[in-house]
Amino acid sequence: MIDDSRSLDRLQRGQWDAADVTPPPPDSTGTAYAEHVRQLADTPARFNADPTFLHEASGCAGKLMVFAVRTRTFPFEADKATFYIGADDPADLEGLRRAFLAADGPLPISGEYLSAHAVDLALTYGKDTYVSLKHAGSRTLVRMFALKSWANGVFAKVPGLGPSVADAISQKLFALVPGKIPPRLVEFRDRFAHHLLLVVSGSQRDATAQLLEKFFAAPEHEGGFFECEADEAESATLIRFGVASAASRYFVMHRAEASAMITFDVALRRDDTDWLEVLPPQIADQLLESVYFGHFFCHVLHQDHVAKQGVDPVALKQEMTALLQSRGAAVPAEHNVGRIYSAPEPMVEHFRQLDPLNMFNAGVGQTSPRKRWA
Repeated sequence: MIDDSRSLDRLQRGQWDAADVTPPPPDSTGTAYAEHVRQLADTPARFNADPTFLHEASGCAGKLMVFAVRTRTFPFEADKATFYIGADDPADLEGLRRAFLAADGPLPISGEYLSAHAVDLALTYGKDTYVSLKHAGSRTLVRMFALKSWANGVFAKVPGLGPSVADAISQKLFALVPGKIPPRLVEFRDRFAHHLLLVVSGSQRDATAQLLEKFFAAPEHEGGFFECEADEAESATLIRFGVASAASRYFVMHRAEASAMITFDVALRRDDTDWLEVLPPQIADQLLESVYFGHFFCHVLHQDHVAKQGVDPVALKQEMTALLQSRGAAVPAEHNVGRIYSAPEPMVEHFRQLDPLNMFNAGVGQTSPRKRWA
């Protein structure tokens, strides 16, 4: 690293060479993450406050000025196989997860969970995302969303219209566009309550099919699967993208009935068998809508909720957070603590070591906003 009083000026001017850069550690090409996930421990697999991985820029939450980071890269998987799996009992998907974690060979590239209800929401309220990505590409989608945001800003200034007119127009227009969902995806949406989109290396195609066949042949397991053709794999992936925006669009389209969105990204315990949350009535009765989806093998799930009018969303989020933490879950998982969550003590100590004067992002994680942490 460049280490003198003019380092920032030299960096900006490009006055450095390879000799100024700290070489990578000897183990930088490998990772023990797969084995970490395989351990069915009573702790989450990955979350930002995990003290095991708090180091320099990792988990700094803005307490460092970061110009660049060096990360591991992996070979691109040109040959992949996608399997679509359905089950009615969440316990069957958990049993399948554990079968893959215990199996020989590499872990799947990805395993994305989504409920049948999430699929329905995606095809209703995330249809513009699905259709635009499938038929026009990501650049067109970015331009379309930028135009929609601009139009909403203009409409918000017109009396009697409001900040969601462009969303309402997009919702009605895309409702007229055929979704062209592959028939087997529609069939599984109708047959099964819970879905898993599984992507593996092409070299693991046969072994994966054999594992799935054996698993669902057992009398104690119910469900089904199929290997996706190219269009099915693309459509299933885009539906998953649509799920991520569906709750937001639902909220926009139901502003008269809704008070706010309450969202979580949750790292569940690796050994949690009761992984799918069932909210107690006193909480569920305060919600208009809920959608669950996420990264199944590491037990990191996204939970998007829309609270009813009259509900205090801050108080409700605190109650729901306490409920998750009582199960041994870590909140947040992928996102940082920001000003919403209280940073646990190991993370606060990490902040203090990085920024002893408390100059950067003071107050993050509900810590002291004062100079020198006073």
